Amino acid sequence: MPQITVECTPGVTEVMIPDVLLPGVQEAAVASGVIPLANLKLRLYVTQHYLVQGEHKDFVHVSVALLAGRTKEELAHLSKLIWDYLDGALPGIENITVDVRETTPGIYRRREPGAADGQ
Repeated sequence: MPQITVECTPGVTEVMIPDVLLPGVQEAAVASGVIPLANLKLRLYVTQHYLVQGEHKDFVHVSVALLAGRTKEELAHLSKLIWDYLDGALPGIENITVDVRETTPGIYRRREPGAADGQ
């Protein structure tokens, strides 16, 4: 099950409320064709304690974790669509990053309806 975590500063949520930001990230991820909506978990954390280049500068960072098996081109496309959405939606936020990582089948564990023995 793909996991998307959005981390940002309070200044980001002053510009765009989470109820708009999260669906936008979700739409970009699903539009990539890499992540089906039915399998997606998405969350946002607003950090109160942060430094960017030694200062309190606003940032948004998106981490995507999904099971291995996609091409580098698919992963790059996913990353670009999420980044493009954030870049367009948050023009005043200078620090935007997106990281896509693959998890290893057989090591990643989950419990969900229909899954056997923590697969």
